[in-house]
Amino acid sequence: MDKFNLAEISQKLASTKQELLIQLSVQAQNYFAKSFKNQGFDGNQWQEVKRRIPTENAYKYPKGKGLQRRTQPILTGAGYKQRGGALRKAVATMSTTAVFRGNQVVMNVNLPYAKIHNEGGTIHKSATTRSQNYKINKNGKSRFATKKRANFQQDVNVGAHTINIPRRTFVKQTSELTEMQKAKIIKVVGKIWEVKS
Repeated sequence: MDKFNLAEISQKLASTKQELLIQLSVQAQNYFAKSFKNQGFDGNQWQEVKRRIPTENAYKYPKGKGLQRRTQPILTGAGYKQRGGALRKAVATMSTTAVFRGNQVVMNVNLPYAKIHNEGGTIHKSATTRSQNYKINKNGKSRFATKKRANFQQDVNVGAHTINIPRRTFVKQTSELTEMQKAKIIKVVGKIWEVKS
């Protein structure tokens, strides 16, 4: 007979680790996902995008039709249509890939552009050629058009250029999150290890 109940203790340790992984990762995921709703992180607002600033050309001359470009949220708005808010969705589901590494819970956003948005930086684009859609109107003048409306295409040379991406943090350990995690750990450990009389 095991007077120290080592089997029970071992089972409780495994349960504690598994429960903490689930609870802490879901808590962090919800904390990070709030930044997309708040348009900021840890009390700091994200830098405004040009498409929502009335004095900027991106606001005055939007690339697409409709006014939603001027109102859609940052990092989930019109510039991200092709990805359908993939960054926000990846953050909102990141707990599903969480793992313990040592005594840390590691969570990843597996999108190639996530890091540059979270930390800011410069993207260097090399020169390229792309097709541009045009439509000739009844006066014989051509103008930019969508692929559906265009009646001819022309190759356009785009020179090498850099794009500066401002830091818009959405994933980072903060003092507020640390305090929330401490409270969660105490609650989970207390529930699993409570002494039965």
